[in-house]
Amino acid sequence: MVADFEPITLRANPDGSVVRVRDEGIGMTPASVARVSERFFRADTSGKYPGTGLGMAIVKEIVDLHGGRLAIDSRLGAGTTVALWFPADMPAGEAP
Repeated sequence: MVADFEPITLRANPDGSVVRVRDEGIGMTPASVARVSERFFRADTSGKYPGTGLGMAIVKEIVDLHGGRLAIDSRLGAGTTVALWFPADMPAGEAP
């Protein structure tokens, strides 16, 4: 089975770079969005969708290590957009 892929947006400016990834999946409630970066948290507990609940925890750790920010916009039944902001440069001595 071949998956259909949508484009990922990357924008860079003097302040930093933003990567936005959007899906048209099941979406999440505001309560789930608040917890999505916790290790082993699963927004859907039905078992219908595979995974361990580690993906967003790993993403958040990487973003944090680079001095960035993570923003998530999701609507139940309408998909999710994850935005990752990375600063253009980090102060000396703070590189991961």
